[in-house]
Amino acid sequence: KASNGEFLNPPTKPAPPFMRVFAISDIHVDFKKNADFLKRIVSHGQLHGEYIEDALIVAGDVSHEIKHISWALGEFASVFKYVFYCVGNHELWVTTEEKKKNLNSMHKFEAVMKAAEKVGAITSRKDIVTKHNNNVSIIPLQSWYDGSLFFDAGPEQYNAYEICTDTRMCEWRNHFESSSSASSSSSSS
Repeated sequence: KASNGEFLNPPTKPAPPFMRVFAISDIHVDFKKNADFLKRIVSHGQLHGEYIEDALIVAGDVSHEIKHISWALGEFASVFKYVFYCVGNHELWVTTEEKKKNLNSMHKFEAVMKAAEKVGAITSRKDIVTKHNNNVSIIPLQSWYDGSLFFDAGPEQYNAYEICTDTRMCEWRNHFESSSSASSSSSSS
């Protein structure tokens, strides 16, 4: 207390005796119902200070629009001590407008990573020391899968590439073709 009886630092809710690690994925905040759910989590955290010592892992599929990804991660970062983030397949979808600008999923990945880091999300390894002096490493793995990795388990009832948008909405070909042609032309000089 100061000499006038006022608190120098106003009292706050005491920190929990331990750090919790929460995980969430596929929140698809493009949909109002899902965005409202995120707002309730954040509102609860702001009102009660419950997550101030906790970590949240956001494991992809937040949105295919960077503005929504930034908003969601920024909201989480306002109430959690740490927000870790991995991109999902939806983040890397390339819209018709983006294709007109000659963008691909690699461009989208780079833009999403920058946007996430700008709002305070952690996108690479971070070592954390817990209240009990334990070291914990959280490592968001930025990776991708491809349907060609599946093994043949028998006759297919359908072609996943034809009905699923995960592959159709992502565009890798232009990136890797230009990368491989650049490396082959430099090796032939």
